[in-house]
Amino acid sequence: MKILKVDCDSQVAAWLSAQHPNLQQGSAESDLPISGYSDRVDIIIVGPPCGQAVSLAKAVSNWPSAPPTIFLALPQDLETLDQLMRYTPGVGKNIIVSEFSEKAFLASIEQALEICRKRAELGIASHDKHAAINSNMSPSWLLQLLLKHLPEYIYFKDTAGRFLAVSDYTAIRCGLENPSDAIGLTDFDLFDPEHAAEAAADEADLIQGKVYRVDKEEFVTWKGNKIWVESVKLPMKSRSGYPLGTFGISRDITTKKLMAEQLERQHKQLEDELKLARTLQRSLLTKGIPSFENEQGEDLLNFDAKHIASSQLSGDFYSVLRTPSGNAAIFLADVMGHGAQAAMVTAMLYAAVNEISHLADDPSRFMVEINSMLHTWLSEKGHLIFATGSFCYIDFSQRHATFCQNGSNHVLLHDDRQNEIPINPALGLIPSDSFETKELAYQAGDEFLFFTDGITEAQNSQGEPFGSERLSSILRQHNDAPDSTLVQEIVAQLQTFTNRRTQDDDICLMSTRMI
Repeated sequence: MKILKVDCDSQVAAWLSAQHPNLQQGSAESDLPISGYSDRVDIIIVGPPCGQAVSLAKAVSNWPSAPPTIFLALPQDLETLDQLMRYTPGVGKNIIVSEFSEKAFLASIEQALEICRKRAELGIASHDKHAAINSNMSPSWLLQLLLKHLPEYIYFKDTAGRFLAVSDYTAIRCGLENPSDAIGLTDFDLFDPEHAAEAAADEADLIQGKVYRVDKEEFVTWKGNKIWVESVKLPMKSRSGYPLGTFGISRDITTKKLMAEQLERQHKQLEDELKLARTLQRSLLTKGIPSFENEQGEDLLNFDAKHIASSQLSGDFYSVLRTPSGNAAIFLADVMGHGAQAAMVTAMLYAAVNEISHLADDPSRFMVEINSMLHTWLSEKGHLIFATGSFCYIDFSQRHATFCQNGSNHVLLHDDRQNEIPINPALGLIPSDSFETKELAYQAGDEFLFFTDGITEAQNSQGEPFGSERLSSILRQHNDAPDSTLVQEIVAQLQTFTNRRTQDDDICLMSTRMI
């Protein structure tokens, strides 16, 4: 048995010790307020004088399981306090008013103990919780706080759709002077007919049990106001299960909705712009590869290329040029990253390649100029962006190919001579006056395979990379196959290896067979 003494004189402890020492030993003392007191309370004793006795009695009476509460009063205040406790609405029947004397106090203790004994016989404990609320807290007071201060549309309605209670925020937003002015009204009195009819239909479904819950976004209009709200409504039933109406809460999401619509418009605009940029970029990449023929009109080499972007825009780029001497030059680049930023650098590269195409007979000078342009453009913007690339100059009369590589290896040869090709610093990082090159003789049937690291670095589900060795093996196995078959086989094996049709990085692949 736990007794809580509130603002009690020491005499109360003495009386308890003399008559009920066990109660005194298990008692606790507290000052006002006591709402929210977390320990179990079986009996409350409030000592005189208590200026807020009626308010405290109403609050305790509204606890989920109200403990019997003794209010001690001085003789001159006894009759008035007793009358107030008897007739004030909201004061429960377990409120006991006692004169501040030993005899009267001990009689009141026996009365409170009898209430506790009867509850025990009926299996009712004073500390039982009927909801997820502190047993020593008034649910109605909590509801009042919610309705008064929370800036949300909160409402309770009967089965006819008439308001039983609304939050202050609801009343103010609907143009009412006081929340009590809403009681008895319906949505048809406050909102435009279209929304009111929709709300009434939803609430009828809840009351009839057709749906358990209504959770939706609604467009609400009234008296020139137009807002979006996110509403949650539930059926309201009595403890015995009879339908009493509905209750719900609606949150104004107009700002969020307008922002979402704006973002959607901007996203669509961006998507359209990206599609246009992708179309333009694809047209550049597929602009066409010039043909190279001897005096008899016979092809000097065959090309096949495949480009797969990981997103709408790509950072990989290739170009085949006819040099001023009539020979062929192949340029392939892989810009750091992918997406719009990499695509912008790719566009710069495309412009640069065409601008300096007259230098294509000199691989080192060509790459030095590309490097200089990239470094100038990117350093002015303060961006640390670079590209790796490979340039191959094919001299048909001398039957040799000169390679210049920057940042990474981007070429495979069927006889593994690519290991002899030096790798210079990446393009755009630092200025340079010259780059190392490697001249290799070729014969009819030799195959050059140019690629970006989107192929070799692609991983399977175990995190294993596709790798250059696997790529080189495919090249050797298909050395006699048509160029298109080689490219198709590489793409097919890559997709099988990763179990994905698209990869995390852009892919650029070009095969060149010498004739």
